Amino acid sequence: MGGGWRKSVNHRAVVVGFAIGIPLIGGLLYWQFGMPSANNLSGAVSLPSKGAADNDRGAAEGLEALSARLEAELKQHPGDGVGWALLARSYVEMGRHAEAVPRYEKAMKLIPDDPQVLADYADALGMLQGRKLEGKAEQLIRRALTLDPNNVKALRLAGTVAF
Repeated sequence: MGGGWRKSVNHRAVVVGFAIGIPLIGGLLYWQFGMPSANNLSGAVSLPSKGAADNDRGAAEGLEALSARLEAELKQHPGDGVGWALLARSYVEMGRHAEAVPRYEKAMKLIPDDPQVLADYADALGMLQGRKLEGKAEQLIRRALTLDPNNVKALRLAGTVAF
């Protein structure tokens, strides 16, 4: 029995088979065990229903009421830096940047070494300045990164400044 039996393998066919087969099998397994509804974008691009609009309006009114209560509470306890930051964030969520900026200023004076407050303040200030992060906003970003070089928001804002 001389020499062994060898069959010639087409390497290109094997590579193409893996290139097609692995994603196909992965997709089928995901479809079977994953969340296929995440692939359906129709709900994400459709216009909101009346119920969704009512819920959004109700949430906005709720945020308004909570912000008013917090503002009243802060008049009684003006030394609460975290409260001022929370109030400023609520104004940002409502798109009221002009009202958020002075609240961030108060928060920053009370808790000057909080990098998140500094980054949030810079972001609100930038929005108020027509989406420009020059001047004071840029200084706040640098200070936030000095305090916490890994602060995600400050890093994103610094990237925007650099761009």
